[in-house]
Amino acid sequence: MHQELASDNEGSSITTSNSLIFKQLQFNYLIGFALAGAGNNLQSSYRYAIFDSYNLKRSTIERIFLCAHISTLTLGTLISSLSDKYGRRTACILSAIFYMISCLSLNINVVWIFFVGSAARGIASSLHNTNFEAWLVQDHHNSGLGTDSLKQILRYSFVIQSIIAIAVGFVCQFSADLFGYVAPFDIAAGIYVIMIVFILIQWTENYGDKEASSTTSFITAFQILRNDSRIVLVGLITAFFEVTIYIYAIEWTPALEYARKWTISEPLPLGIMFATFMFFNMLGAVAFKPLSKRFRVQSFMLVIILLIRATLMNYFRIPRVALMFIVIIWNLPLAVIFTFCGLMSVLTFVCLLILRSMKPPEEYIEPSENVVLLPQTPSYDLKLKQPQTTSEYSGGIDNKSTSINAGNE
Repeated sequence: MHQELASDNEGSSITTSNSLIFKQLQFNYLIGFALAGAGNNLQSSYRYAIFDSYNLKRSTIERIFLCAHISTLTLGTLISSLSDKYGRRTACILSAIFYMISCLSLNINVVWIFFVGSAARGIASSLHNTNFEAWLVQDHHNSGLGTDSLKQILRYSFVIQSIIAIAVGFVCQFSADLFGYVAPFDIAAGIYVIMIVFILIQWTENYGDKEASSTTSFITAFQILRNDSRIVLVGLITAFFEVTIYIYAIEWTPALEYARKWTISEPLPLGIMFATFMFFNMLGAVAFKPLSKRFRVQSFMLVIILLIRATLMNYFRIPRVALMFIVIIWNLPLAVIFTFCGLMSVLTFVCLLILRSMKPPEEYIEPSENVVLLPQTPSYDLKLKQPQTTSEYSGGIDNKSTSINAGNE
């Protein structure tokens, strides 16, 4: 009997991974996500450079960057919380529209317009990060496909995203050389138009729990944080890590520009540097899997963090004469310092994700749609005691009420 069940499961898995429904879902999501990723990465290389070309003060540029982060925290959080009620596809389209506003605002050399565009970019970033995968999970759930097929789509999306990010770096470089620093942003706006048309034609709308209250979700999340200090600790670790990434994203262009007098490149090839950074980013994610199989994550995570610190501090502590000597004698590009930092940062981020998914006490375990993304630990007693989930009641998956401990049901 067990053999018959096993054969049935295998046949079901094969049928799922090769069905027309699965192939259509995979095509729709990967194309839409790839277009969104291309538009997003096109904005990364020359953002600081274009503000600097408008002769803005460094403090003003930093305030513009800060405006985007504040917008993500406040306006982005509020708007993203409405996606369950008004639709995930609509939220993805809105993210493209806000990104277009941000890109087009850079064509006008007016400071307050830059701040408006930066606020729009913050909202778009929040919508982009929360709704694309939510749409995929909900549509996958509605189609009745197996868990393995969802994992396959997510793997392909990571590979495609990495390849596109590398290619986009060269596109940024060539377009900026030919048409100026604003060219990559105009190209990104055009790609977002294509993405909107594609999503409107190919994607179907799906919803979460339309009756759920955003206020209730925030209160529930606060109660969970208050009851489990470990979640607060992981959140603080993630926050400190994100702070370093934000500082790095703002400062890497002026740092390289300041060191330009010791190089032979005029101007600096920021697009190629970004492509190199993304290449090492991909290597970091690929290297994590064999490392995690051979060593415990906790054992090498501290080493990675120390390497990040050493890499950043070495750039500022090496005497200028010594740095010039290294660049001239060994032909060491300055970008290597930053790409190595990116490699270590990716590994650190993956480690933090694993720490979040560590098994919590059973009293904090709650059902969630994240169970389809992470391996399950069999617990027959727990399954008997589980309450009815929101998705069973409303016919949709609510990404606002996701439990942080849900990865180990």
